[in-house]
Amino acid sequence: MKKDFLLNKWSLFIQQILPATCVYCRSGHSSNFLLCETCLSTLELAPAHCRQCNRPLSALSDDICGYCLNHQTYVDKLVCPFRYAGGIEHLIKALKFHKKAYIAHNLAELFLHHITEQQLSPTPSCIVPVPIHWRRRLSRGFNQTEQLCSALANMLAIDSLSLVKRQHHRPPQSLLSGKVRHTNVVNNFRYHSSHVPEHVAIVDDVVTTGSTVNEIARVLKAAGVLQVDVWAMCMTSPNTLDRK
Repeated sequence: MKKDFLLNKWSLFIQQILPATCVYCRSGHSSNFLLCETCLSTLELAPAHCRQCNRPLSALSDDICGYCLNHQTYVDKLVCPFRYAGGIEHLIKALKFHKKAYIAHNLAELFLHHITEQQLSPTPSCIVPVPIHWRRRLSRGFNQTEQLCSALANMLAIDSLSLVKRQHHRPPQSLLSGKVRHTNVVNNFRYHSSHVPEHVAIVDDVVTTGSTVNEIARVLKAAGVLQVDVWAMCMTSPNTLDRK
């Protein structure tokens, strides 16, 4: 974690001394974000979705989709401001696959800028990153959700705690169909702390089917956590959920 903290600080310093150029369209700008004013104005907001998962709501439903009404879900509230497209997609890929740790700070700022205080209320006792297996950390260099967690924790003055560990090295969810994603994460996480907070928010970069965060929420509640929210930067288009 100390290494990640130093990497984030160094990356922020580099960002501050470089000329302000939009990381998506490459034009110069005066925005406080890594995206220019034009790209910021065209960010796609997440569509209306179930408050417990990423699935779209039908015209007859209130705030919980039919799937969550008929299946065991453990997430109490999902907060997700953006759709995974355009500038946001570019930022997340740069953070995740190109080790540009300073982007986590900007993503955290964008997240807080586009949600309301009511969406984060009540404030959780702590926030928890989605863990990755040590083999994936070794190949990638760091866990991008830990970077996001650290940035959000500093901005909100709350703790970022790694309460859950990933036990098995399995295929990435992004390579699997919607039906296989659920079984891929079952029994893949364990609680590894003597501290049990009352209210936790899981921090993730992208939510698709919600299988990963729901399994983590199950582990947290089995350990004694009473409320589990999910804070995700963005979601994939609901129309893609059943294509794989």
